[in-house]
Order: sequence, then C-alpha cells, then structure tokens
Amino acid sequence: MSDTVVKLVPADPRHVPPPPTHRPALDLLVQFALECEDPNVRTYHTLQYVDAGEYEEGASCPRCGHHLTFDWAPEHEAEMDWYREIVHETEERVEGVRTIMPCCGAEVLFEEVRFDSSGFAKFELVISNPAVPYPLPAEAMRQLELVLGCPLLQVWAKY
Repeated sequence: MSDTVVKLVPADPRHVPPPPTHRPALDLLVQFALECEDPNVRTYHTLQYVDAGEYEEGASCPRCGHHLTFDWAPEHEAEMDWYREIVHETEERVEGVRTIMPCCGAEVLFEEVRFDSSGFAKFELVISNPAVPYPLPAEAMRQLELVLGCPLLQVWAKY
C-alpha cells in the first residue's frame, strides 16, 4: 500500500519560521486533516530537497528553460536517469551540489532547478495520508501562512 505525504514548506526555501509558531501551525494543519497520520515539524540546518516521490512530473532547466519530463517513455530516459542520480547524490547534502543538465549540458547548482511538484526547504510541516483533497483549500493555506508568518508551498508526495 502506498502513502500520500503532504509537506508544507516556505516559498523562500531558506526561511525557517520562528520556533514558537511551529506547534500551533502543525496543530492547525491537523485540524484541517483530522484523519492524517504522523504529523511532524522538520527543521534542517542546511537546505534539503523536498521530493514528491512518484508525484514528481518534471523540472525546468535554469539555463535553457527546457522542461524535463519524468516518466517511463523511452524519449525521456536520459531525463529520468539524471533525476534518479541527482536525487541519490543529494540525499546527504543539497547546498553547493552542481549538476550537468541533460538538456543542454549546462553545469548548474541543483538548488537552481525548478521542479514541477517538489522543491527545497529548511522547514517542513508534514502529515501522512490525510483525508483531504489535493490541493489543500486556499483558506486553510491562508490561515497556516498567517500562523507561520510566511507564504507556503504544498508538496504532495506518493511513496
């Protein structure tokens, strides 16, 4: 059986909301998704790649703008290979990791790549298997953003 994990991260990947806001925000998130499992707040000293698991669809090259597609079609094999390799390479560290883009051969910082369904963060609110539709409603997001004092992005992951 697969799990759906919802991760809320600041729009500014390096921003960490003040610690006194963490628990109230997590409690509010749980109120919006009462049947969720494993509510958690995660903070990191360094930037992390916040993946979408099977929900990741692609990314855009920061140099040439080409859209990489992550699927199992033969014409996207090089893009899938690049994605698997870079995710494995950045399990321990993201900051400062350089990668060669499969589309144009440009060397870029991994954190400059713009993913369709995932991103980067030093802070996450996390819940698993919520009984709520994708995406979380705008009003719920607005209230969470007020508590944390920053705009948020939703990363929905399937594992």
